Amino acid sequence: MAAAPHALEHPVTHAPMLLMLFRDIARGASLTLTGHSLEPPLVPAVAALPNLVQIAPVTSTTPPPRP
Repeated sequence: MAAAPHALEHPVTHAPMLLMLFRDIARGASLTLTGHSLEPPLVPAVAALPNLVQIAPVTSTTPPPRP
């Protein structure tokens, strides 16, 4: 770390954020801003079946009967 971490506050949500400055000889300086999310990560409600086989709908090759 090139400097002490700096605590910030998000202007809209007022969530805490942490700003960190790093220094590397090969890459130079880099800055990282981290924050905490209060929302849970999005995951599918139902997982796909393990042996799911999808079958395309079959269309009829013969025309429908006339009335």
